[in-house]
Parts: sequence; structure tokens; C-alpha cells
Amino acid sequence: MAAAAPVAPAAPVAPVAPSRAPASPRHKRPTHRLAALPLDLTAASSGVLRVLDPGEIAPSLFPRRHRTALFLNGGHACAIGGDVAALGRSLDNTAVLLDPAVSREHALLLREGDGVWRVVNVSAHNPLAVGERELAPGEEGMLRPGTVLLLGHSAVQLLAPGYGEREARGARAKDAKKETRERGGRGENAEDAEGRGRRTENAKSAKKREVREEEERATAEDAEGSSPPGRAGDGSPLSLWGVGKAEGSVGASGGRPLRRVRSARGKEEPPDAGDSGTRVLGLGVTMEFALRRRPNARAFALLAALVLALALASAVVTLGAAALIGADALSAYGAGHVLAALAIPLAPALGVVLLVALLDRYEREPLPVLLAAFLWGALIAIAPALALEHDLTRTLLAGITAHGLPADLTRALARALTAGLTEETVKGAGLVLLLLALRDEFDNVTDGVLYGLLVGAGFALVENFAYFAQSPRGDLPFLIAGRVVLGWLSHSTFSAIFGAALGFARETRDRATAWLPPLLGFCLAVLLHTAFDFVTFGADALAQHGIAGDAPQFIAGALALAYLPLFAEQAALGAVLLAALRREAAVVREFLAAEVLRGAVTPDEYTLLQNATLRARAERRLLVALGPRAYLTARALHQAAIGLAFRAWHVANGDPPKPGPLQPEDAYRGRIARLHASLVRQLAAAFDL
Repeated sequence: MAAAAPVAPAAPVAPVAPSRAPASPRHKRPTHRLAALPLDLTAASSGVLRVLDPGEIAPSLFPRRHRTALFLNGGHACAIGGDVAALGRSLDNTAVLLDPAVSREHALLLREGDGVWRVVNVSAHNPLAVGERELAPGEEGMLRPGTVLLLGHSAVQLLAPGYGEREARGARAKDAKKETRERGGRGENAEDAEGRGRRTENAKSAKKREVREEEERATAEDAEGSSPPGRAGDGSPLSLWGVGKAEGSVGASGGRPLRRVRSARGKEEPPDAGDSGTRVLGLGVTMEFALRRRPNARAFALLAALVLALALASAVVTLGAAALIGADALSAYGAGHVLAALAIPLAPALGVVLLVALLDRYEREPLPVLLAAFLWGALIAIAPALALEHDLTRTLLAGITAHGLPADLTRALARALTAGLTEETVKGAGLVLLLLALRDEFDNVTDGVLYGLLVGAGFALVENFAYFAQSPRGDLPFLIAGRVVLGWLSHSTFSAIFGAALGFARETRDRATAWLPPLLGFCLAVLLHTAFDFVTFGADALAQHGIAGDAPQFIAGALALAYLPLFAEQAALGAVLLAALRREAAVVREFLAAEVLRGAVTPDEYTLLQNATLRARAERRLLVALGPRAYLTARALHQAAIGLAFRAWHVANGDPPKPGPLQPEDAYRGRIARLHASLVRQLAAAFDL
């Protein structure tokens, strides 16, 4: 049975003005900005279908072999744009599922009201399971939002704003009557079924009346701040954000009125009250909870003061040493040499910063924390490394010389071991401190890699300045080739390996063995750093003694031994990072599904949030159409929703609740509601609605 394609939402039509003087240009409808809005922002979907991953399906519910079949667009989600949606393998369907075990036309989804759906098995031979109930070909049944459809080798879940109680009761009564008729007089008639349904409903009627009364009170309270009247899902450019919903609802929460939220002080506030909810450049909910007063506040304050004092002392030593190096270079080589030593190391540092900005795609890290990671490597880690390397080098040199190795290789090995151990220790200390102080912000492997890249970039910036300033002009081409062109990610790679191990320990559920990945990651970072430095130091020592230093074969061999393993390490780290990014998308897809059913996140937003490319494109087009304020509001809204998904993920992994009545989940939902309302006001003002 072929399903009719859903009708596309009608394009918005400008209203015809009555016969009067033309309005000033300031109040004209900005049609050029309307045309610039992305398609994702101009159509409100009634629901979204998502493909479940194998780990989300209970084996008892789905005993067949489950594969992760994708939709035609290559994604895990497909929005439903109307009241009718066809699901199957044929390209004529609304949602095309790439599963050979699925029929060409397998299921037809029908929306009959607010949150009320029905599903029809239109396949000729294949069954369709709705949860634990199986529908034979031609059979239909009620489909609650959140229910899993099992067809072929795939599991698909319908996500839509939750049921209206009246429609749900009517649909359940209709199903009960139909089931009784199909029994054909086998002991129960329609009146018995209705009576049983009435008894069930009476048992819950008191609770339902309370819920309805609460919603009516919230609607009355928010009536003054509601959006303009109109038709829901009418295809207007504001319907996605709730403008054009029915009078008395803001619509940003799936057609439900925005509830009043309680502030951190326990005082009830309207959704748009205060400034913290709509502040788009703040630290965010996670940082606000991390910086709150702790149970052992005095001990924490003393520890923080001690760490800050040590950091300031290290920064003063680092800046002083850099000033002395610069003064010596100025007297020996001139101002041009010093300027070159200052400018050239900036190139790899800026490259790492751009790389981090490109890779931070889902749960974006706060700029102050990213800056702190970079400054740890640039200002704080240098001084301890210098202090430890001198004494440790002499100790190692004395121990290695006793084994009868050549003097040049002995010194190179001692320097390499010292550099690998001390530098990775002081850089890794910053990552450990960041994990302990801001554990809620240090989410997973991705965050560990990003923070490690920045710590290594800051350390390399100061180290490269020292090398370039102290080396003669004739050595600059070799330094540029080795430390900028080929080795611009060397320090960042070693730090990111340890950061990835810390991130893996952060997201694991096995607390008993959580210490093992960081230990292995630290040892691996030290080993790889030592091997890299030993090759470079040894080749430099041999070249200074005239041992084949000018032969092309010697230079090529030294470069291959130093940089080919480094490139292999970077490729492996890149593969780990890509897997971590896919895991982040899966976290958003899995743990934000409940918020669509709750009404905190719309189906269109759910589709955007799990696709970083699509989300960034929509934000950029919103910037072009409505300006920076709407862009920043939408960006903050998306980040709040993703942060809510990550918080739910951490709770599922065993994170304990926060002290106090207000939890991060509540703060995230309140912030989402306030940002929704703020964006609705901006869109309504821009389009004169």
C-alpha cells in the first residue's frame, strides 16, 4: 500500500495591508531576511523517527539480530513534517529505511491529535511489532510517542511531544472496543470493555485532574508573555520556535505552556525573569554548579589559594626566563632575530587553537577553561620543568655512563629521558588538576584530547621561542622545518594521549579500574616523547661531531626515525578522536530523546542537535538573517540542550546527585525554556508578528 507523501508546509504569505498610508520602512516585514532563514528553521515537524543502536534494545524485546540501519540521508533520525508518514524501503516513503529486510512500504503513521498517533502495517507479508505487540499485515494499533517499532532487522522509535490526556483516553477506548469486537463473543462484549476502561480511568482521575489544573494555572500565569496567535505547524518561519502557536502557549516546549521555574534561591520566577537564564556568553550551567559553594568550602579555598600562588610564582619565573633569553638574543643577533623568534612560534600555536575550535563540535568547552589549559602549558608548566630537568639530567647521566655507552649517545639518552618524564609530568598535572576541579566539565575522551592539545600548544610556544631566540640565523630553516612544519603537533600529541586516557577514565562505569587507563596513557606519553627526543638529540650530537652529518641519507634517516612514528601516533589519536565524536552524537541522540517526549526539545531541534554540521549551518544562516543576538541565543539554546543530554548520560553512568534541591537537569530545562522565550521574542520582533 503506497502512502501519500505529506503535504509540504505552505510558504508564508505577507498579509495584505488595508487602504492607508504605507508603513514606514522600519515596520515593514523583512522579506529578505525571511528568505535567508534556513529550511530547518522554517518548518515545524510533528515528530521525528530515530533508529536505535543495538545497545539500546533489550534482547528479550528484539530477539532477532539487530543491525543499525540508517535512513536514506545517512542519519539516525528523520523528521516527520505532517500528520501522515510512510516508513519503508521504497524511495517514495517519507522515511526511507536502508534495511533489506524491511518491506518497500511497511508502516503508515497517522497523527490524530495532540500526541495521539496510530500505526498501520501496510506490508503484504512482513510483521510489524509495536513494543511487545505484533501487528499482522493490514492490522493497525495505537502508537504512543516513545514506543519502539520493530520491523525487519531495525528498531525505530517515534519521538513526539507527549499525549494530551483526553485524546489518549479516547484512543485507548477505541482500541478496547475494537479488540472486543474482534473476539467475536468469546466471553466479553463492548460494554464490559468500556466498564473495565472506566474503572481504570477512575483509579487515576484524581491525579489527572491535578495535572490538568496545574497546567491551566501555568497557562494563565504565562498568558501575558505568550506568543502571537496563529496556527501550530503552519509552516511559518517562526513555527519551529513556537511563534504562531495557539494563544496562551509559547510553543517552545512542544505546544505546552512554559512553566515557571524556581531560581537557585528557591523563589519561583517566570521563564524570562532574571538575566542568568538568557545570558548567552556566560559560563553555562555546568560551570555554575562546579563553582558553587562546596561542603568543605574552607579546605577547598585553601587548596585553591595554594595552587594559585604556585601558578603565579611559576608564571613569574617563566616570564623572567623568557625576558633574559630575549635580552641575550637581542644583544647577540639584533631586534629582527628576536621578532622572528616571537612571531614564528605563533603559527603552530594558532594552528592548534583552530584545530580545537574545529573539533569541539557537540558539548563545547567554556572559553575560560580552554584558555586556562593553554596558559598552564605556556606559563605554569615551564618553570617546574626547568627546575626538575637540570638535577634529573645529572642523575641519569651518572647512571647511564656507568654502563659504558658512548658519551654522545649517553648525554642524548639522559636528556631525552629527562625531557620526556618531567615535561609530561608537569603538563599532565594540569590535566589532572582540571579533571579534579572541574569534573563535570571534563566529560569524555574528546575533552581530554582537546585540553591536552592546548596544554601542549602552550608549552611548545614558549619552548620554540627559546630555541629560535638562542639559535643562530643559519639554523632557522632547520628549526622551521623540524619544529613548525613537521613537528607543530609534537608536544600536543603527547599531552593529548594522556588527556584521552583521563577522558576514558572519566566516562567509564567501572570505578574500580578507572585508574588504569591514565597510568597507561601517562607511560605511553613519556615513552613516545622520550623516543622522539632521543632520535633528535642523538642525530644532533652525531652531526656536531661530523659523523655523516651532511649526508642526505643521514638526514633522511633521522627525519624518518623521528617523525614517521609521530605521524603514526597522530593518525591513531585522530581515529580515537573521531570515534569519540561519534560517541558524543550517540549520547545526544539517546539521552535527549526523553526531552522530546517531555516537550523541552522540539523534534526539529532534536534533528539539528545530533548533526553538528547541520546545526552549525542553521546557526550561521540565522546570523545572516537576524543578526548576532539571535545567533548567540540559538547557539546557547543548542548548547543547553546538549549539556542536558550529557548530564543525563553522566547520571546513567553513576554520577551522584548534587547537594541541594536544584539539580543541573532542572537548571538546564529552565535555561532552555528561557532561551526559547527570548528567541521567540526576537523572531516575533524581527518579523513584526
